[in-house]
Amino acid sequence: MGHLRGDLALIVLFMIALVGTFAGSLLRVITAAIIHETFGSLMLTGLLVTAFMVGRAVSSFVFASLSDRIRAYNVLALLGFALASLTAVLHMLLPVWAYHALRALFGVACGAAWPIAQRLVLEHARPEKRHRAMSIYFGMGMIGVTASYAVFPLVREDVALVLSAILFLATACGVMIVFPEKRGVTRRETRASARPPSVRSLALASIAFGGLVGVLSQDFLVGLALMKFHTRVSAGLALTLGSVIGIVLSYAVGWVIDRTGSRLVAKVLALISPLFVGALVLSPTPEVFVLSVGATRSALAALRPQILAMAKASRGTGLRVGVVNSLTNVSTACVPPLLGALLPSLGPLCALLLALGAMMFVSSREW
Repeated sequence: MGHLRGDLALIVLFMIALVGTFAGSLLRVITAAIIHETFGSLMLTGLLVTAFMVGRAVSSFVFASLSDRIRAYNVLALLGFALASLTAVLHMLLPVWAYHALRALFGVACGAAWPIAQRLVLEHARPEKRHRAMSIYFGMGMIGVTASYAVFPLVREDVALVLSAILFLATACGVMIVFPEKRGVTRRETRASARPPSVRSLALASIAFGGLVGVLSQDFLVGLALMKFHTRVSAGLALTLGSVIGIVLSYAVGWVIDRTGSRLVAKVLALISPLFVGALVLSPTPEVFVLSVGATRSALAALRPQILAMAKASRGTGLRVGVVNSLTNVSTACVPPLLGALLPSLGPLCALLLALGAMMFVSSREW
């Protein structure tokens, strides 16, 4: 089977991010809406995030580490996307009470596939273009998430799950084109003269970022929107508008980063992103909710490539990417149900968000 190199490989990886993220987000949004409408509990909806992230945290570390040791690491991503397709089918066969277990299984599937996709973007992109490549990669994912918010109120639940399963299989086919069995496909990078960030900085950034991004996880965000807007159509519209605003703001922030340098912008975003998250959770009006979704998504989207780029090293790239994904996922797993429990209490909620912001800012000194 032929394989792709360089910029063409990056284009295919960007399409994988778009299609695969849409498929996964559609599955998560539909099932989160079912859980929220069945049980009426934001905490139970948040526990979907916990189940997903626990599964992904374990598998992302294991599979990313394996990618450093085996040559045919495309098989790992193929297995991940195939398992994700199977999980979508199982949602149609099993009752609602099994959805949390299925979400953990879906997390295992995503942990097997996405860290390797991120690694390939890092390896195919030129060093001076790595931040921009990761921005495009995650930007395509944002478009996929936004499309899922627009689609989920309009399609039947079984149709959405079938579509998700089919698109995951298509993504698996794309992986086989880009992920060759020989490592010679990837660009050789010149050894960076700068010392890589410390493990402490990498860990702090991953934990803090994971906690903040947990609020934007599709499960918790859909539950929060349904709690505020009460219907799928209104919630879907609000999330779609907020995500579109987030995409526009993300490209604006990227433009600023390209001209002023990512370090200063990242420090500013590390300070203000907890404020955006707090405004989102406590939003008193629909307008504040929509704008907070956009502002939070753009801020965290700008921070994500910077954090993942910290994982790039001359050796052990797969392991470092796995560490970033694992710590981020564990933090993301803990924060949404905790926010659901703390939501009536303003003081503890603010303390949690300030702690995450402080961790992010401290780690940003090595960016």
